[in-house]
Amino acid sequence: MFHWPLQPGVATRGHWERRGGPRSVGFASARGGGRLHAACDLMVPAGTAVHAISDGEVVRFRRFFHGTYQLVVRHTHPGLEPFLVRYGEVRSPDDGGLPMRAGTAVAGGDLIARVGRLRTGASMLHFELFATVAARPSLSIAEALKRDPDSYSQQERATIRTRGWHWDFQRRLDLADPTDFLLAIRDGRMPAQPTPYTRAAPTVYHFAPHRVAPSDGFLRHRALMRARMRQQASEAAYEDWLEQEGRLYRRGSARRPGPDGHLPFGDRRRGECVYAVERRRGPL
Repeated sequence: MFHWPLQPGVATRGHWERRGGPRSVGFASARGGGRLHAACDLMVPAGTAVHAISDGEVVRFRRFFHGTYQLVVRHTHPGLEPFLVRYGEVRSPDDGGLPMRAGTAVAGGDLIARVGRLRTGASMLHFELFATVAARPSLSIAEALKRDPDSYSQQERATIRTRGWHWDFQRRLDLADPTDFLLAIRDGRMPAQPTPYTRAAPTVYHFAPHRVAPSDGFLRHRALMRARMRQQASEAAYEDWLEQEGRLYRRGSARRPGPDGHLPFGDRRRGECVYAVERRRGPL
């Protein structure tokens, strides 16, 4: 049996069950610097009790984000392979949190932490799920390599996946989407085995001899260029028709009276072309 990770009767704010979107609390939502959110944030008041979702063992209890702590638990459950949960943004021991040590056994439903408060004033349980219990202890790039993610060059970012990391999330490759997992627990259903998250493959356009997956910026630019070409072709055809009708004379041609005896007048500029147009030949 699985247990809801929060104190019974405490309602969550926000829509953590919605994936993606700008600055939402759901999984894969946009964050600063192009990073995607690696967890579901269950928005609740500070001090709310946090319970273990299943039997397990504490792997880590250390500092996390904006003055809060993280509690990483290796969970085991009949019928499922072991997996990891990071209960993030919980209270530190100095702030009234529960002191936990690596190797401590926990049972499903046990009180294991209390929700902390960020320096920004927000309070939530950051629920992060990993599909395996790989030997690598660190879950985040910054923790493992001791570098600010913004310091990576483009070449390093392109090869980061070969070293076992999701650059988009800046987490291990076994990061899982916890949305359906939490929804199953909330609804009293047995959650499925967590699996590593993979993004949908982009549309591939074939340009011999290469296979190219164009960016959104490239597609917008191509559409804009095609629209401009259509507009220019239409304007050129219209100007040719005006000249054939005798209503438009390009500069350099003889300024001769029109059939009604009136000389062309006025100048109209577009780029480097200047035109003289007749006065009384009706609308152009």
